[in-house]
Amino acid sequence: MVNEIVLDGVNKGGGFKEYYEHAIERLLDFAPSDSSVASKIVKKGRKYFGVLKICSTEGIFRAQATSAKCEELAGLLLFQMRRHIQNWGKTRFLEAGETRDYRAGRVEATA
Repeated sequence: MVNEIVLDGVNKGGGFKEYYEHAIERLLDFAPSDSSVASKIVKKGRKYFGVLKICSTEGIFRAQATSAKCEELAGLLLFQMRRHIQNWGKTRFLEAGETRDYRAGRVEATA
């Protein structure tokens, strides 16, 4: 498992990095077993922009959000990713010829 977490312009004190890394580790307990994580949170002006991506042989899960508060941004990213992983869990044992859309939680038959 490779984890790359970049925090640009984020206050290094206050334990945010440790909180965020720990929350991602907990999230990975439910993700595909070969998952790796890349996340970047950047402060531009008065806003934070963030992306959280989990890659595995099962697919790529991606969340992105914007917020005025870093902690709120992390919560939005983690919430979106948790939802993607839950949708994957519901559809992980599909029949041949079906496809997945993790973002919407839909299963579609392919022709």
